[in-house]
Amino acid sequence: MSADSNRFRLHLIFVLGRINYINGGILPPQSVGQGAYAGTTSVASAVGAKADIVLVDLKHPAMRPKREPLRSLLYLAAERAVRDVYVDGRLVVKNGHCLTIDLDAELTALEAAQMRSMERVWEIDFANRTAEELAPMDYDVH
Repeated sequence: MSADSNRFRLHLIFVLGRINYINGGILPPQSVGQGAYAGTTSVASAVGAKADIVLVDLKHPAMRPKREPLRSLLYLAAERAVRDVYVDGRLVVKNGHCLTIDLDAELTALEAAQMRSMERVWEIDFANRTAEELAPMDYDVH
């Protein structure tokens, strides 16, 4: 699984945790992770087990005040306060930056794919409108 999809899954966990709790779900924020946070040191469940660990910057503005760090992480900071992530014992995010993908290259590829798809919008629109006709730009960024 790519680090990008891991980041998406982490974000999804935050969002679903918020929705579940807001809608009267049975899982309070404290149950997400069921592990260590705010200074505890041991989370290994078995000797020799590789850990999935998320280290959070408690000094990030979205994590303050520090009275309820898990609530702050779930409801406000989300991935913005995540400093380091270890998956299966391997560092995949360091200082908030993913180490397993070239983000700039991936975003460049995404932009190229978007341009290719926008060029073909007229082919699937019932009135043969272009992407610009369907969704005009507020600001020209070209």
